[in-house]
Amino acid sequence: MKYGESSNHQMKHFNNAYQFFETKNAFRVTEWQPGYEFDYDCINQEWSTNIRLHNQEKNGHENTLPGFQDPKAGDFTITSRSASMDAGKQMNLPELSWKQAFEGKAPDIGAFEGIKRVEGPPFRFIPSPDGAYYEEYPRITRHYVQGPFLLLYLSAPLKNDSYIKRLKVFEGSNLVSLQSATLLDQGYALLLEVNQVLTKDIVGILFEPDIKGINGLPLISWGSTIAAPALRENPELKFKDLWSETLPAINEVKVEHYVDSPTNKLIVKMTMDPVLPIIYRGILGFSTEQDVYLDGAYPEYTDTGAIYTVDISQCTKGNYELTLLIAGQLFKKKIVLD
Repeated sequence: MKYGESSNHQMKHFNNAYQFFETKNAFRVTEWQPGYEFDYDCINQEWSTNIRLHNQEKNGHENTLPGFQDPKAGDFTITSRSASMDAGKQMNLPELSWKQAFEGKAPDIGAFEGIKRVEGPPFRFIPSPDGAYYEEYPRITRHYVQGPFLLLYLSAPLKNDSYIKRLKVFEGSNLVSLQSATLLDQGYALLLEVNQVLTKDIVGILFEPDIKGINGLPLISWGSTIAAPALRENPELKFKDLWSETLPAINEVKVEHYVDSPTNKLIVKMTMDPVLPIIYRGILGFSTEQDVYLDGAYPEYTDTGAIYTVDISQCTKGNYELTLLIAGQLFKKKIVLD
């Protein structure tokens, strides 16, 4: 687990459920830092060596099925007999004025509380001080409704602007009058006030496509928690940022690799036809021939696909496998390091 080119020294990892069907030793922590904390998680394998050595997961469950209803069909709610039920930890982040809600004796482990999806605190991307090759497009990660107020939390801060003129708010299909728009929390939140009481489940927004964050990247709607039928094509975007619930078709994916011997890095170049939006270009997995996961790499986006860089300084000569998950499809390639 890496944070750009360096480690996130304050990673807290609670209430996560993992079920692996084929990959062995898939859950790994490669670089341990003093601020790491793992507990109240459930996995159907053994915990990785680093987690054991640092006396983590005192309340977790290993070699235990999480008890998903039908994971292969994408149903990750848990059964009434699951070891994950009422076995988690209540999360409390006073700095974000957020406390996890739950039913029963304690929160369930996993992405659902009963049949309701667990809503975590607002996600915020903070670049590593050592630099990172990923840049976060500002996107709406949480939205809350109270009376005539709509509060939007963003993953990256927006710059100061006259948002009352550049946003529209809807109640279902009906446009409502926007009275005020106030940027809060150093640009990570936007408070909107309209002329009527809003309903969270049917509220939506429409925004101009050239609204930008402090980092110069445009506000986008993919991954948002609120309906945002907003984005017209923006000619300033190098890659279109349109998201669809229907996964796009892929004609061809090519994976080429070479070893940069002076740096002990494996360089993997992926090209695709057609060239899909960056949100569909997945993380690279690097495994042994026996399917033991070793490392992974985030994409560095190119005009035709992506480039991935993997540290192989600890690898011996032999057979390995590359895996790429792109738009819901898994691509594999066997390689030899000699």
